[in-house]
Amino acid sequence: MPSSSISTADLWARFGDLGRFALIVGALALPLRRRDLDGSLDALSSILAASATCKAIKPFVPERRPNGEDNKSFPSQHAAECFAAGLALKRFFGDGAGAAGLGVATMVAMSRLFARKHHTVDVVAGIAIGAAATIGVCVAKGRE
Repeated sequence: MPSSSISTADLWARFGDLGRFALIVGALALPLRRRDLDGSLDALSSILAASATCKAIKPFVPERRPNGEDNKSFPSQHAAECFAAGLALKRFFGDGAGAAGLGVATMVAMSRLFARKHHTVDVVAGIAIGAAATIGVCVAKGRE
């Protein structure tokens, strides 16, 4: 009878996927709970800007993933989207939500390393892209 063992890297990958999903949903839902549609749209704009930037860069930097899966390692889209969401929570909704969001974003970013999906430079670039996306939305909205 075959065993259904899961590797540590697979567990980290699943954690990263779940954390990304939860953080994005939280960044969009928290302002809606307060009836702040603009806040939700601002968070969505930040996350989409980070995601689109990563998708635009990946074809031009064909870096192999540490696990050898493909050559779409740079930059980490998980890290970019999560830091955009976490910083959106902080910038638009306060320090309490921001601290929790950035804590989850950090864990998701680390999960990408432990899952062998990304190199350190990929994750750092993703974090920078996520931060830049949220700062860009803040500047555009006059919420510097």
